Amino acid sequence: MESIMVLDGESRAVLAVVRHLGRRGVPVFVGGSTTLARAKYSKYCRKGFTYHSSRHGTEAMHRDILQNVKRLRPDVIFPFGSETTQLVLDHSEEYEKHCRIVPMLDAEKFKLFNDKGTMIREASRVGCPIPKTYFPKDLGDAGKLSLHLDYPALIKPRTSSTGKGIIKVHSPRELAREYALVSKQRKEGTAYDPSRPVIQEFIPGTLNYTVVVLFDHGRHMASIVNQNHRYYPVPFGPPIFNETVLNERIRRIAVDMFRKLKWHGTANVNFMIDPRDNIPKMIEINPRLPGTTESSIVAGMDFPYMLYKMALGERIRSTYRYKLNRKFRWLLFAELFYLLKTRNKLAILKRYTDFRNTRTEIDFADIKPHIIQFLGLLVNRQVM
Repeated sequence: MESIMVLDGESRAVLAVVRHLGRRGVPVFVGGSTTLARAKYSKYCRKGFTYHSSRHGTEAMHRDILQNVKRLRPDVIFPFGSETTQLVLDHSEEYEKHCRIVPMLDAEKFKLFNDKGTMIREASRVGCPIPKTYFPKDLGDAGKLSLHLDYPALIKPRTSSTGKGIIKVHSPRELAREYALVSKQRKEGTAYDPSRPVIQEFIPGTLNYTVVVLFDHGRHMASIVNQNHRYYPVPFGPPIFNETVLNERIRRIAVDMFRKLKWHGTANVNFMIDPRDNIPKMIEINPRLPGTTESSIVAGMDFPYMLYKMALGERIRSTYRYKLNRKFRWLLFAELFYLLKTRNKLAILKRYTDFRNTRTEIDFADIKPHIIQFLGLLVNRQVM
């Protein structure tokens, strides 16, 4: 069976991908930017390796990954995170001499949608409903704009993940102060760029959904809708408890948007229902699979295997059906930290101990990655 190399082995989603493909009999190699990248320690990983992180420069990362591609000779390469995806796409001609890349956007389009500013503009251009969003040129422009906004509002770095750098502000003075602080933060490789943050209207309410899609050159192949119930870090971090639901209204909006964008590969898009007009507002597009990919897999939406088959040139059937009301929780260690940081612990303890119709990421038959994750928590304070 053809082999696959999956990058970003420190991710919870990559561990799920490695386990799932490994159970299907696919030989899996795993790369990560740290020694404690948990997916490298899964029993489903044939061989693991470590590459330089972007802190050492993308050229060092590229050199390490390409060297291991030549050494291990995978048939397919699957860069999972934003940094490795951009890197592989930027050097696609070199990688494609040795293996196939899973279906995804080209380098230029991926970079465009990895920027929250250009991403929101593109979504608006094709008619997707969005919150009011502003694009200050500099601090002075943000100060002038602050006098005419409704509050609260959000300051968002153009490039970030896991909610990093998002700040909620409540007044013009607070906006000017926090905007200046965010703008002065240090850029971290290609993963975090705080320069020229956008300002976005805050959508009240708690109805938050994620739609995950797969497209083949503009053709809708698969999609699933999850309702997100809890997040960590609170309040703008990634989901740590979600549930598959049927919401055709939101799915239609998402599918229509990606079709007009002539999408290729996977993406996840976040919506919130605005209680003021009951319209789903598109909050964010991520041009890749989400950290919550395991919940899609257990609901029967097999994105990793579909990508693998497509990369090998095999035809796949479009699929839009999945198991409904399937709950998924990431207990290690996000749910634990969420509980520890909740003020009224007794009030939510009953819900915490309810595991009816619920799956978790814990696999006692493949326990080593969880031990490594615990070590990562101690050494690097990495919760997710």
